[in-house]
Amino acid sequence: IQGVHSEPTHTLEIGASDEISLDAIWYAWEGVNVTYNPPTEITFPEGTSTIHAWANDSVGNIGSSSITISIDPDAPRVTITSPGNTVYSESTHLLQISVSDSMEVDAIWYNWDGRNVTYTTGLYVSFPAGITTVQAWANDSAGNIGSTSITFVIASFDEPFESTWDTTQTSQGSSG
Repeated sequence: IQGVHSEPTHTLEIGASDEISLDAIWYAWEGVNVTYNPPTEITFPEGTSTIHAWANDSVGNIGSSSITISIDPDAPRVTITSPGNTVYSESTHLLQISVSDSMEVDAIWYNWDGRNVTYTTGLYVSFPAGITTVQAWANDSAGNIGSTSITFVIASFDEPFESTWDTTQTSQGSSG
């Protein structure tokens, strides 16, 4: 069970062996020494916890061990800080993603134009004219995944504006 987990409840398994017969196995949990009787389910609090375990043999020799477990039930908070949800006249923009989490973030990636791309730092991207959606994800060391997306428009002002008027459709009082 050692490591980082998103789920708080785990089965504690303590193994001990000795050339002479074992007398007792116990562990310390929440400030109390507890005799080990397998299987033992423990619900860990959010954050980092350490369990110490001991075993002694029939002549009084004591061995010990400990493990550290971290519980992180929350997904990383992912934000696309640039570009924003608006209309742009230029096509190249700085893509910036920020992530925060109570534990270590393992990876950040985004999807644009049908491809997943690993994100390490801000980068300039040329987007096509029209509506664009960028999705971003991050996962932490507990396996939690957070995500977000942003939609914006790149307006194309390169093409001339065209308009057609039918001047045969007149009404009383209109000019020719």
